[in-house]
Amino acid sequence: MENLFAGLTFICFIFLILGLIKPNAVIYWGANENKTRKRVLLYYGITTLVFLFALGATVPELTPEQKAELAIKRQAEENAKAEAKAKQEAEEKAKSEEKAKLEAEARAKQEAEEKAKAEEKERLEAEAKEQFISSAQQINYKDLARNPDKYKSSKVFFIGQVVQTLESENDVVLLVSVTQDQYGYNWNDAIYVNYTRSPGESRILEKDIIRLWGTMKGLKTYTSTRNYLWI
Repeated sequence: MENLFAGLTFICFIFLILGLIKPNAVIYWGANENKTRKRVLLYYGITTLVFLFALGATVPELTPEQKAELAIKRQAEENAKAEAKAKQEAEEKAKSEEKAKLEAEARAKQEAEEKAKAEEKERLEAEAKEQFISSAQQINYKDLARNPDKYKSSKVFFIGQVVQTLESENDVVLLVSVTQDQYGYNWNDAIYVNYTRSPGESRILEKDIIRLWGTMKGLKTYTSTRNYLWI
């Protein structure tokens, strides 16, 4: 019976659609002026609804077995969806973890390379410093003052007392007395020292006794109009 009402419902619906387009095609009775879309909607719309309700009334109720089978089928579909979702989330998580792992490895590699470069740079600087210190010569101030051009660009070593300091941030100028006599360091035998203080390095103060290594630059005229040996 439900098949009959299903067929009639379908036919009435088709006639309803056709009648709304061309009323004369589905209304075969009455005068032409009465063949309107309004009457098509009235005749076939109501008929379609009647057959539709009849179809619903004649559809047999599912048996307990059918309901159980339908419930199992729905549960299986939900489980499949949940599994697919969980699989997708797991794949996305794995991709994210793999990406994070690769980024961490790349970052660690870069840090290791930078550390190795920094250590190599420090080693080379330490070696260069050690070589500079070992090659520096301690020369008498009078000899340097008498023949400054002879020792120009030479690596020299001095021990002396700071007479004066001038600072501009990390750029430091020192006047250092390097000749010691029975009364202490002779301030007349002073050298003019330019150097850049390293970050975190302690300041050098006047009257400090220091050891210094440097390259001889020649003579330097200071503001006092006096010539100093410039290192």
